[in-house]
Amino acid sequence: MKTASYPSQNQSVLSPILVWRSGISMAYEWFNESWLKFTGRTFDESQGEGWLENIHPDDREEYQNRSAKYIARREIFIIEYRLRHHSGEYRWILDYGAPYYDSCGTFGGFISSSIDIHTNKISFENETDQRETKKQALIQICSYCHKIKIPYCDWEKSEEYLATLHAKSLSHGMCPTCFEMEMQKYDELDQKAEVLF
Repeated sequence: MKTASYPSQNQSVLSPILVWRSGISMAYEWFNESWLKFTGRTFDESQGEGWLENIHPDDREEYQNRSAKYIARREIFIIEYRLRHHSGEYRWILDYGAPYYDSCGTFGGFISSSIDIHTNKISFENETDQRETKKQALIQICSYCHKIKIPYCDWEKSEEYLATLHAKSLSHGMCPTCFEMEMQKYDELDQKAEVLF
């Protein structure tokens, strides 16, 4: 697998993307200015495994286990995790790590570029929650007998339930009893048609 050489120091320092680099020993040995500003940690505090203290405690072990597998095989990895911002807030990060090689093709360690995806991820999760809430608010009503299906309950008569409705939407369908009756009618029609022909 071909991978790009490690970018120049100037390119990494100027990047708004969070960048780290590990050596052959896989100890993290370099961070760009954006990484240090984001985490609020000094270069010395971040070296080795010091930077791991900024990963959310619930994500730390999984991150270490997953990244270790890819690093051992010298394969590209993409991992989402929460990283503590200098404000104290944990923000979702998308971490893209890849092996890098020097100009002679010798393996030099890993380099990662990470981006803050927190706003987009939270927005997506909120939209998903809202869609689920809307689905749960949708009430099924049988087009034939007008019974209503209450979520997690059996079908009930409309009059008994409509009094409890406030701002819910209704969808039409068919309750199991009416469905069975309609299927019996179709079966009877099919039998009559077979007799005629």
